[in-house]
Amino acid sequence: VLVLYVRSVPFLDMMSLLTHPGDRTGSIRMEMKHQEEQPISKSAFASHVADAYEHLYDLVYLRTHPLTDMLVPSSTLPAKKRARRLHHILLDAIGELDPGPQAPITSPEWRRHRLMVLRYIKGLNPQAVADQLAISLRHYYRVHKMAIEDIADLLWERYIAHPPVTESEV
Repeated sequence: VLVLYVRSVPFLDMMSLLTHPGDRTGSIRMEMKHQEEQPISKSAFASHVADAYEHLYDLVYLRTHPLTDMLVPSSTLPAKKRARRLHHILLDAIGELDPGPQAPITSPEWRRHRLMVLRYIKGLNPQAVADQLAISLRHYYRVHKMAIEDIADLLWERYIAHPPVTESEV
């Protein structure tokens, strides 16, 4: 016998299979657990940003990505448009890393921006990016981590710490 208990709650996050303790037949009870929405830590947010960049051109994946709900909270838009908007937010964030033409090409700021452009806009693999920047693959990963952290900080300030006013709040 399978019994499904569903509570009417806004956030259903986990389904667990529990053996009903009072039943000798070993029937399984499925229960949806409710979890209150917890504020996200900055490090978890940065991990989501890194993951979203790894799937930047996979709009099906971005439809259900946690950043989509955080950065594109509009419930009136279809999932496909929300994923596309997240895609553009992430691409625009790379542009905001650009230190401008006055920055020397040896500066860390220029290198982080160029790395992100080569990796995510031009679509080169990590080794090809490292070769273009004349750095080791190991150094590529250090610079990549710093660039992701810079972008995560930028997006955190813009969307999490000081969220924009939505149409429904006006």
